[in-house]
Amino acid sequence: MESGPLLGRSPSSQVAALMGKGSSTRAKPLFWKMQSAWPIQKARPHHWVSYAVVHEKWKLVANRDSTYVELFDFVSDPYERTDLKEQEPQVVKKLLKQLTAWQATLPARPTGDVFSEERARF
Repeated sequence: MESGPLLGRSPSSQVAALMGKGSSTRAKPLFWKMQSAWPIQKARPHHWVSYAVVHEKWKLVANRDSTYVELFDFVSDPYERTDLKEQEPQVVKKLLKQLTAWQATLPARPTGDVFSEERARF
């Protein structure tokens, strides 16, 4: 069998897990960045998250400068209804440290040809 990212053999590919094979958990944290407004807008109260990190059973979301965060146990609370930042300050500290380290690796601006032709129409 050939190997490669499209066949689920890449170290970062999730294809095998999605097909019910391999590990169901990630060994490394997963990060993402989104555009959002801060402070929270009344018309869009759930659109404030700028960064997120998922590691083990935890998901931490943060605003642009990480002055406001929420922590969820997405295994026992998949709908993210209970913010656990006050009950789990050590987890918050650990995930914020990971998030900060990841943010330091991001370029200040997009480089190269990263935008689709669809974007050029707007």
